[in-house]
Amino acid sequence: MSIQKSIRKVLKEEVNQKLKSKLLDMISSEGLVKVSRKVNGVENLSKILNVPIETLIMDQIGNRTYSTDYLERIGITTGGYDFKFEINSITLKESSYMYGGLKCEIYFTIKEGTVNLIMTDGDTYNLLDPQTRRKEWWWEVRNEIQDLIYEYVRPYLYKLNLDIIYYDILFD
Repeated sequence: MSIQKSIRKVLKEEVNQKLKSKLLDMISSEGLVKVSRKVNGVENLSKILNVPIETLIMDQIGNRTYSTDYLERIGITTGGYDFKFEINSITLKESSYMYGGLKCEIYFTIKEGTVNLIMTDGDTYNLLDPQTRRKEWWWEVRNEIQDLIYEYVRPYLYKLNLDIIYYDILFD
């Protein structure tokens, strides 16, 4: 390799490193949605930074504790639910459906919380209690919790212009 080619390679690496650093700073200050729009999509941002899309998303919304109080503040009605949760991982996979698109799997954990069954017995149940999870109505409570997580995550992913056609919201 000639000296000129070596110098070009080093300069290109320095420019790329500065661009990556600037983009990461912008994500910290402006958020992933705004920065991804500036570079024509989160897919392009992922390529520029050489970071998987899922990692970029998890850096913004994952591994933080959220509460139903927070969901209420942003306009999501939570009914008789009062719990804290954490999004542990998000995976995006090519869908096997005829029309393409992505399948999104979201894994979450409930850290603590209760549900008040106003419409049935009016009692309050601990969501982490194994006895609660053996009740005949647990499937409905589980589905409603999954719906709340979906209502929080879907609009955020929609703003990233990802072509997600199917969501799986799963307890970790």
